[in-house]
Amino acid sequence: MSVLRSIFRYKGVRIRPWMMKIPLILYSLLLLPVWLALGFLLYVRMGDVQALNQPLLLMAGAGFLLNFFLAAFLNRFLEERLLFWKKLFRLSVLARYLYERGYYYEKKKKEAGKKSKIRFPKVYLRQGRYELEVMLELSGSKFQDRFLKLGGEFETTFFMDYIEDTYEEKFIVYKLAYSAYLNRIHARDVKMVKGKGLKLSKSVYWDFVENPNLLLGGGIGGGKTVFLRSLLVGAGKEGAAYLCDPKHADFVPLARLDVFKDRVFYTKEDIVVMYERFEQMMEARYAYMNQLMEERGEKELGNFEKYDLKPVFLIHDEVNAFMSALDGNDSYGLWERFRKADDNVTLKGRQAGCYLIKAFQRPGRDDLPLKIRSNMMFHVTMGRLDEYAYAAMFGEENKNKNFRNVTHLAGKRVYGRGYCANFGEQAQEFYAPLITKDFNFYDLFETYERIENPFDPLEAGSQGQPAPDIPLPVSENRILTRKEALQVLQGDFSDLTDRNVRTVFDLLKEGAYVFETGEAGSPVIKEKDLAAFRQVFEEKERSDKSYKQIVQEQFG
Repeated sequence: MSVLRSIFRYKGVRIRPWMMKIPLILYSLLLLPVWLALGFLLYVRMGDVQALNQPLLLMAGAGFLLNFFLAAFLNRFLEERLLFWKKLFRLSVLARYLYERGYYYEKKKKEAGKKSKIRFPKVYLRQGRYELEVMLELSGSKFQDRFLKLGGEFETTFFMDYIEDTYEEKFIVYKLAYSAYLNRIHARDVKMVKGKGLKLSKSVYWDFVENPNLLLGGGIGGGKTVFLRSLLVGAGKEGAAYLCDPKHADFVPLARLDVFKDRVFYTKEDIVVMYERFEQMMEARYAYMNQLMEERGEKELGNFEKYDLKPVFLIHDEVNAFMSALDGNDSYGLWERFRKADDNVTLKGRQAGCYLIKAFQRPGRDDLPLKIRSNMMFHVTMGRLDEYAYAAMFGEENKNKNFRNVTHLAGKRVYGRGYCANFGEQAQEFYAPLITKDFNFYDLFETYERIENPFDPLEAGSQGQPAPDIPLPVSENRILTRKEALQVLQGDFSDLTDRNVRTVFDLLKEGAYVFETGEAGSPVIKEKDLAAFRQVFEEKERSDKSYKQIVQEQFG
């Protein structure tokens, strides 16, 4: 049955050399009715014609001439408006493409003066309402190698979006799409669709379970931030979302809303701490999932959905600006801390349901190492990028793709156009969710209910304590800022101030206590060092000794 299906499968219309004349044939068909009408008029008025009736002859001549312009206008109008007419034109376009690039066999006539006869290899064009397929026969033909590299050329030839190429027995099939603009949806309609993922258009979904982490690239004014907020419309209903905005602009006002309270960050220090906090959430979720796996007597760990957990998202806008702000000489090694947490979550977060969404103006090697880029599985671009940025975003699989910058459609300015693809797949044209003048993200988010996150060490349970029965990880090697160290120590010593912590830190450095050094070579505070601080502060509460005396006695 499968053999019969392959034999009788409709491949489309076979492209023939005569199809190059289709535009002329259609033009002639449009000329014909007026010519016939004028010819009939002259026949009926034959006596006036023989008498050289000037008004009649002038009218007939003008009619013949005007008919050329009218037919040309109608031909162009029908090509734009009538799908059937457009399909006929595409047959001629493909036929002309094959001829002008030499994809034909030529049989020369023996008789002198006679034209040689040409024929095309087996090439079929199958057209639907929103896409078309070009099928080219391989089977060892002399054009076989060239046929394998035509995706980008067809994209330019038909001014359509090259989606993918597949192989069928004896054929390679190039699939192209048009009318991607018609698949656009409104931002308020971005939502989770079971079995498909987050709906971004009528035909594009981000399945973050199968393709975790989203990488967004685009120049200034390309629409990145609007797209991120559109993502948040759907993601904010599915799980807890945390927002990093180093510009201190578009996302910061959302911090006033209950749904995002204490989940918006803009200083470089707070953003780094948030990445480490996100890493803690991931480890806590894994610990909880393993605990349930053992309680259920399961042999293998499933993903977060199996344990009724909701996903969590960390959305980071303008990553390039953030990376520029990280000073390599920072005394607390912010770069080192960020890179460690970022790597860990990117590489391990999928199964635990922890996902990163990052937006770059230009994703380069310095800000986006290959191991990170290759583990951010859904890539989107907005607006115009250069060829190197497209290569970084979509890889070798799209080296022959013609990435176009389209700013107007049907004479109207369009925004939010770009491309998208799962990592390693063919990129396709994409229009970000649309926003209208009567729509406001802030008003929409104001209606959202807050999704609590029991795995967040600063939110879980009451008074910031972890929720019961959920083990939270402790990393003795985690580097703390002085502010973080103060917050932890205030749990035991409520009257402590930053000055107290700074004084003890300086005295310990001067004494025999050894702190590890960070990236810049300066001493840093780690979780394990807090025991020394507690020892000093406990003695201070029991005695009237100065901090200097206590440190000298206890640490030499």
